[in-house]
Amino acid sequence: MHRVFYKLLLLPVIAGISYEIIRFTGRKRDLKWVQALSWPGLLLQKITTKEPTDDQIETAIAAMKKVI
Repeated sequence: MHRVFYKLLLLPVIAGISYEIIRFTGRKRDLKWVQALSWPGLLLQKITTKEPTDDQIETAIAAMKKVI
């Protein structure tokens, strides 16, 4: 029970620190050490994301037309 409480208590702190790190790396992209720090995350993003197929785009357009 105590572990859950501490995790919930620290969640906003960790989220705030992560947010500030992301903002900092976005502003200081030209520094080599920032690029090195960001590199593993960018590789993971490249592995886990891909461009949508034509069928997916058509489905998204059709869904938006129905909503609008």
